[in-house]
Amino acid sequence: MRRMVLAVLAACMLFAVGAWALRLVVTATGPSISGGVAAKLALQKVAQEHPEVKGFAVVRTHYEPVPWTVRDSRGTMQYSESTSGCPILMVQLPSWFCPPPPAWAVELTAPPQGQWVHYEGFFLVDAKTGRIGSESFSSSN
Repeated sequence: MRRMVLAVLAACMLFAVGAWALRLVVTATGPSISGGVAAKLALQKVAQEHPEVKGFAVVRTHYEPVPWTVRDSRGTMQYSESTSGCPILMVQLPSWFCPPPPAWAVELTAPPQGQWVHYEGFFLVDAKTGRIGSESFSSSN
């Protein structure tokens, strides 16, 4: 019985290490979509969600191969991955076994209009699928 439990644990660990190594290889191959496409997707999303604000422009687009934390052009943290781990075969593994997918960080701004002077948007676009995983929008004086 003890050997069987150890064999199952060893198999789970081999599977986890293999999955982790595969994830590293996939991440190392680079993004499937370009920064330009990611910026276009972010601009489309902000236009859909905030049609009253016109003239959004891209401030910065940068690739994050493993976006544990992402900062904007001023150094302010805009996103932090907060998973405490990932379940693989009913075993909760540490989060470094399952890093977040690579992403493009897209920072947007719009000119003053209406009652607000500053408009800013920040989007994380999955570098493999183009799906927008995280977004924030703010307006201030």
